Amino acid sequence: MLLPVSLFSDIVILSGIPSGMSGTGRCISFLEKSVSNLRIRVGIVARPEAVYRPVITLNISTFGKQLVAYLAYGLKHLYFLAEVAILLRLRGKELIILHPQNLGYELSIKIIRSRVLPPVLYLLDNSFFCISSYNYLDRTGQACTLCSDFDEYQAVLNGCRPFPTLDWNAIEYVQVLKSLVRTNKIKLAAQSQNQAELARLHFKTKNLPDVVGLWTDDWTSSTRYPVCHVKAAGESAIFKWDVVFHGHALNAKGFRWMMQLAQKCPSIKFMFPFDGLAHPNAPPNCYFVPCTWETGLKEHIQSSLFVAVPSMWSAPIEGALVKSLFFGRAVLVVDVDTTYANTLPDNLVYKLPLDICSASTSIKDLCRERWAPDANTRSEWLAEFQHNEVSFVPRLIEVALSR
Repeated sequence: MLLPVSLFSDIVILSGIPSGMSGTGRCISFLEKSVSNLRIRVGIVARPEAVYRPVITLNISTFGKQLVAYLAYGLKHLYFLAEVAILLRLRGKELIILHPQNLGYELSIKIIRSRVLPPVLYLLDNSFFCISSYNYLDRTGQACTLCSDFDEYQAVLNGCRPFPTLDWNAIEYVQVLKSLVRTNKIKLAAQSQNQAELARLHFKTKNLPDVVGLWTDDWTSSTRYPVCHVKAAGESAIFKWDVVFHGHALNAKGFRWMMQLAQKCPSIKFMFPFDGLAHPNAPPNCYFVPCTWETGLKEHIQSSLFVAVPSMWSAPIEGALVKSLFFGRAVLVVDVDTTYANTLPDNLVYKLPLDICSASTSIKDLCRERWAPDANTRSEWLAEFQHNEVSFVPRLIEVALSR
């Protein structure tokens, strides 16, 4: 794109992450494909992904490739800065903001304050009140709302660090955003009802933010052909794994909790889709098989008795959970009040207790009984969720255009 989209669009979506293989990247990919079908012109401006590899190398071929990568990034970044400069001048342009962490908190606030019309902040995570984005506190092992309940300096007291970018403007951003929301200088759009409720409580507003859902590029093909598991009487299938952990090796995603659970259940086989070299003290019943959804994880999930998505933070709609529900035989989550998973029917997912001892008792019983979700509930939920594909972008645009 040589011409700035900001000049020729009715609405601009400004994202801190470009289209790509990350969760947000896949969401941007879906937006890029979807906005072309709208009656109004929607342009997408995304900060390019930085190149971190060093150029210094003795290999001429490698040096050339790395140099080209740096030059390409430099050109993309200049284009991004030009788009931002235009947006700062075109103060009346409708704007939707995604992922302020990667945009830069200072830049995000500057752009928001420059608008004549309130822009929309689409809540991809919980950075609107948590500088770590994943509102999980290591010392408690639970979802944390201290900064929302009291003040943002709770993050300093508890040693929290801004994530995924170490930008200490995050604390000021949380402060300023409160004022902007309360004075109607910015509108919010949430993924789920629980996330909208968290935002309402945090900003102390009367009304809930609009709930628009979420959809990502890889879900489109995944949800077309889900594997339909039906619990059969006397089911005797042999499974490669008892439990597959679907997530990253982050404590907020339940990794440490799952390792502790495995230690309590030595007869149960747990599979983790990443390298185990960084976890030398893992119990012997933990198996590490590095893979992504495209390179084998999907098949591992299909050949497991259970797939676990044990998020410990106030997770909205997670890609790992959605794909697990479509392809897993039975899905395990942890009972955390503020997650999207907690809003799902009990006979669709099994909600393990947060207490490890209680959870270990539960999972042993589940393996022995070969628990499975109710087939009708699962079919109904899958069909209902697929409606999000066609409604997500129109809902988001509608929030931007609403007065």
